[in-house]
Amino acid sequence: MDITQWYGVALGALAALILIISNLYIRPPVFLLKHIFYPQIHPLIRGASKTTRFEAILIGSFLVGNVLCTTLGIKSSSDFVKRTALASVINIIPLFFGGRINTIGSFSGIKYEAYARIHRWIGRIAIAECIVHSTLAAASQKSFRSRSQISGLIATSIMATIYLSSTKFVRRHFYEAFAKLHLILAPLAIISIWLHIPSQEYLKPPKVYLLITFSLYGAVLASWFVHVTYRNFRRDTPLNVAEITSTNASTDVVTVQLKLSRPWRIRPGQFLYFRLLTARDFAFLQSHPFYICSWDSDTVDTVDTVSLLVEKRHGFTANLLPGGSQSEYSTMKAIVEGPFGGELRLESYGTVILFATGIGIAAQLPYIRHLLEGHQHREVTAQRIVLFWEIESEVHRYWVGDIMDDLLSMDVRFILRIKVFIKGNFIHSNRAGNVYYAPKANRNQPKRLKYHYYPFNAEVQVGKQIGKAKGKTIISLCTNSRTTDEIRAVVCQRVNEQVALEVLDFQPETRQSSGSYLSAVRDYLRSKRYAINNSRGNLRTV
Repeated sequence: MDITQWYGVALGALAALILIISNLYIRPPVFLLKHIFYPQIHPLIRGASKTTRFEAILIGSFLVGNVLCTTLGIKSSSDFVKRTALASVINIIPLFFGGRINTIGSFSGIKYEAYARIHRWIGRIAIAECIVHSTLAAASQKSFRSRSQISGLIATSIMATIYLSSTKFVRRHFYEAFAKLHLILAPLAIISIWLHIPSQEYLKPPKVYLLITFSLYGAVLASWFVHVTYRNFRRDTPLNVAEITSTNASTDVVTVQLKLSRPWRIRPGQFLYFRLLTARDFAFLQSHPFYICSWDSDTVDTVDTVSLLVEKRHGFTANLLPGGSQSEYSTMKAIVEGPFGGELRLESYGTVILFATGIGIAAQLPYIRHLLEGHQHREVTAQRIVLFWEIESEVHRYWVGDIMDDLLSMDVRFILRIKVFIKGNFIHSNRAGNVYYAPKANRNQPKRLKYHYYPFNAEVQVGKQIGKAKGKTIISLCTNSRTTDEIRAVVCQRVNEQVALEVLDFQPETRQSSGSYLSAVRDYLRSKRYAINNSRGNLRTV
């Protein structure tokens, strides 16, 4: 085997290592957790991404592998041109698993953000090698008339277009255009590369690599088609029905209740994609992920109705209710994909600490219900469950008011504590800076539900909860970037054999955050000022 084939084997081995780490939970030593797995690389380097040191090591290994693959043993420029082409084609193969979690990707056990980050980095390197190959090859050509040359230029142009359309700015502001363009251009690039290669030996590199890519793409499309057909079409109940209801708390969030055409098996922490079959805002072309907030069961094992909390943003979520903010109810047909994502195994932990900001509460509530039900049947060891929820406005606490009441009523052994931190826009202005105890929730047991009318202090609250922990402790985060960074930093300082940290697949962002590199730097500078003020004792520690 030549070096490119060895590189392909090494890439497959790296993928296998990632799959093993994702599916077989083997707790690393505390030293590695504290210095490798939990800490992120510096914000000025990673920007808005959440790259840990461990992920950075994997990315660095991948980059070094590509450099070695394309440079070792090179004797001439033509060898380098050939090497970059082969390396690029090999890197293209895993890209056709898809850029988002799908049926195949969900079984891998890899979290959504890690999955997307892997896809982006492999894509960047494949495109860079393609451009280097084409630039050097074009420099040695006097004319471009053959089918191979023209198709090579087309392939390079397509790859460059894919890269430019995949930048963070385009993804954030023109996501739907980016997604659809990506789906169209990716197979066109492979066809162009196939036409560019003059060799007719289909079972030898590089054409055998393209055959593998075509086969993988076909398998992914086939699995998607079968999945969508099975989940959405049934003889007596064709398609799912989405009932969209105003929360009556604010115009920012609506409740979407999906009546499923076929019962599902659902676990806490899972999410789904859904699209509405309506021409308004081209909603039928748009599909986005949402956490399953709650569900109703038709049997012990399956559910026939799931509920989502949907925050109005850009795209079809901006006008989910046809009548705008004055409308309270709407119903329409929907196509659903899912459920995807893995469940956190919380049953063996004595203390479970859950953090959420804004719409992130939708991901944490199913875990609380699961733990309380398990505790009633003596299936979990949790002796203490604490939920922290930070919201921008007091009215937002009514998004899930009924669900919280149900959870508190289930908590017959009083192991649940809920702490809501309200940053501003108070309904009761006289409570600013104070703590309020909900009388109804605290009737039988004091301090079960507390409203804090000031921002959340990560260092104080996390440190206090770790100090109160009973037995093994797990900290789960579905918080915005800034809060996640603050809590992660505190956990890294206090991690020991009894403390574990998990960050859920999706993180809610505040409307002020753009998710850009500049916003990440701004958040970093704010956190440094936050730490300075905290060291001076200027922050509340209630």
